[in-house]
Amino acid sequence: MATIATVYGMILHSRNNKLSAIQQLFSTVVLAYGADNRLLTKLNTVHLTLTEHSKPNLIKSYGKESEERVLHALLTGNYGKFNGDNLDIRVQTNDIRMSTKDRDYHFFASNFVMDRINLDNLSKVDPKAKDLNLTVHNFIPSNVEYQQYTDSLKFLLARELIQCPGFSWMQSIIPDHIPHNHEDMKKKSEVFVLPVSLNNEASYQDCIHIMEEYEQYINKWYMKTGRGQELDQLRVPVGGDQLTRVRLQGAKSLRAGAHTQSDRFDHLYPVIIEMFHTLQDFLEVSLLCT
Repeated sequence: MATIATVYGMILHSRNNKLSAIQQLFSTVVLAYGADNRLLTKLNTVHLTLTEHSKPNLIKSYGKESEERVLHALLTGNYGKFNGDNLDIRVQTNDIRMSTKDRDYHFFASNFVMDRINLDNLSKVDPKAKDLNLTVHNFIPSNVEYQQYTDSLKFLLARELIQCPGFSWMQSIIPDHIPHNHEDMKKKSEVFVLPVSLNNEASYQDCIHIMEEYEQYINKWYMKTGRGQELDQLRVPVGGDQLTRVRLQGAKSLRAGAHTQSDRFDHLYPVIIEMFHTLQDFLEVSLLCT
């Protein structure tokens, strides 16, 4: 069926280049895997993909679709956060000359992740240290929490044991899911890719531009979804690795004396550390071990 649909789409495109649904699909796939303009041109001659001149319009249409999905998610009354990290690209040239050499580009990639848990019941007021009345018992697991930990550890160890010969009989009694008080966390995250920012986080001036783009997104999205009245009290977290957090927090500090909330980046708070590099290293080690 897929082959017939592809051939049918190729025939239609040869008759009318505006009938290009199949070609858009294949263009997206080959671009995702790093296809250059020469490959797109060759595939276009047999009506498999669009031309290389259609690439900007195709990417722009997907960017528009991504923004529409963000607006639809915000219409539900939910909130979200930004994540960002540097994006390093090396462009190699075929014929190296004095005037044409390999070039390195340093950009910034971002996404917007919707909250999986409703936080409306939490206070928006920052706690004061004198009002917390914290003791050492607030940081030590209670007997109930310790029991939950040991019970969960039994299941996790049992999952490893059933992989060994002689313990497979335990598989029927080991639960696939460990019950807990945060069942909402099992929901799949809604992640929306944002346009790449042509700024380098190594420069504080560019970091200010990145934060300005985030502010523009927030103001535009909330005004379009009819939630503009929330902007006065709105706080959207911004996540990044340790270097990104320091850079973006520094850019925010440079605007501390500005006159408006948007100019001070007040909506972008707090700037927090995300441990995705640590998780990436953990996955790489796990794959090597298997």
